[in-house]
Amino acid sequence: MVREIYEKYSNIHYEQLDEGYVAGEYVQYHLTYIPEGFVQTQDQFVGESHFEQYKNDRVPATIKFRQIRLENAVFDIDTEKVEPVEISLNDNQSAWYVDNSSWKVLYWDNGEYSFTVSGDLPKEELVKIANSISAL
Repeated sequence: MVREIYEKYSNIHYEQLDEGYVAGEYVQYHLTYIPEGFVQTQDQFVGESHFEQYKNDRVPATIKFRQIRLENAVFDIDTEKVEPVEISLNDNQSAWYVDNSSWKVLYWDNGEYSFTVSGDLPKEELVKIANSISAL
């Protein structure tokens, strides 16, 4: 994982994978835990990326989940005035947490896919959501 840090955002991408790397069949992951009151508003699978979005109109709040193969993973995160913090998910999986004033982001990879879980929820709730990902 390569993080390029700029004044208002960070760009995350992955260096070239090992020579001879051949991607296997795409395995789609999904969230198995969503807090009460959230309804899925989007479930999109395009090429080798998967995106889910959930909304709670009562609060209002949004949760977003994205999965993409490492070789295609490039994304920007608002890191203005905040520093990503390394945290641990299930099975001691390293992840990065960014706590902006309203939008929080968790991102990590499993060596094959890059994942992000984001939303306007407390850190503990985003960690619980991230810990719930499972292969279909």
